[in-house]
Amino acid sequence: MMIDRREFMRLCAGAAAFGSGMGSFFLKRALADMPLLDDSYPFFCPELIEITKPGPIIAPDGSCVCGWARRPILELNFDDAKFASSKQVMKKAFKKWDMYHIYTPELAMQFLVAWIPYAAFFNANIYVRATNRFYEDTRFLPANPEIEMMPDSGGGRTVFDAGPAKAVFEVVGDIHKLSVRFDNFSTADKEAADLNLSGGEDSRTSFNVEAEMSYPANHASIAGVHMTNPRRCHYGHKINCMETEGSVEFGGNVYRMSRENSFAALDFGRGHYPKKMFWHWATASGRHSDGKLIGFNLGFGNSPKNTTENALFYDGKLTKVNAVECLPPPDSDLEKPCLVRDFEGLADLTFKPLKTRRIDTKIGSGYSRGRPALGLYSGTIASPDGGTLVIKDLFGLYEWVDSNW
Repeated sequence: MMIDRREFMRLCAGAAAFGSGMGSFFLKRALADMPLLDDSYPFFCPELIEITKPGPIIAPDGSCVCGWARRPILELNFDDAKFASSKQVMKKAFKKWDMYHIYTPELAMQFLVAWIPYAAFFNANIYVRATNRFYEDTRFLPANPEIEMMPDSGGGRTVFDAGPAKAVFEVVGDIHKLSVRFDNFSTADKEAADLNLSGGEDSRTSFNVEAEMSYPANHASIAGVHMTNPRRCHYGHKINCMETEGSVEFGGNVYRMSRENSFAALDFGRGHYPKKMFWHWATASGRHSDGKLIGFNLGFGNSPKNTTENALFYDGKLTKVNAVECLPPPDSDLEKPCLVRDFEGLADLTFKPLKTRRIDTKIGSGYSRGRPALGLYSGTIASPDGGTLVIKDLFGLYEWVDSNW
């Protein structure tokens, strides 16, 4: 059956009158500064199952699998899609990206290489925790010829080379390698510039990163297939809690990354995406007070029923989570604490933002707007053995984004 956001809101309307469960969730969100629920965000998945055996993401008849897996075991054969009359039409809907997040005691960094039908681009950003400042820069290349990108997250290379800005991502076995050279990188604090505060002056520096991230064979992750209709889908793979070592050069300073206190996550995406996308996303990676790796990937995209990639991680093991509610403050001010929790008692978290950005971009009929924030998570999550783990000040990301590209 087709599940859309307007139908889901109607189903929850009765419960909202009593302030309970999912109805209360939507009632509170209706007050926030974000899109109203409507039927422009389709999501279709008859049954969400765990995929345990390798196989193609698209069957010979053009139908798509729908489910989740603990490792990247699916063949991403999107060239076999049959949801439109021609390959050219389907190509216009295809997008692919690789995005790494790296958290250290001093820094938070994000590196995105993406290809969409009308451009390829590389975005790099860095948050300096001591000064609470955020910097970013972007470079573009034509869509054709297509840049080299790894065929799946299990191995290969992604290369973006625009002269002074170059990123190379490589996966070999258990190791993810990242090499970034970004000369003439902007050092303007974007938020300060927008608000006419000190720190907004635009100068340039070098931003160079060499990182090696570990994803052992016994370390669970969360991969999922999302369907727009039975013959059109896209795929995401999130790897949390990768121990990281290497170095960062930025603004004349050199920072060292150690496997003891530096952690990375991969957000890998491929497929035929809807033009309109909406999501809430809460993610973090780090080390628990007992020294073991801990993290989570929670939220929803396009439909609150879209639970494909919700998971908790502890000591390399996964606990699957279903529906999640993400509750920003009623005024949608992400400089205030947010709540993230599920409906089965597996996760109950409060997010305290340290740095919030505003995305408000419009080009023609296309737009992207949202509120990504970096900060600290505290609360509880379930452990794989059924117990409860207490989290205190785990560094991570919370965002909501609405886009139409």
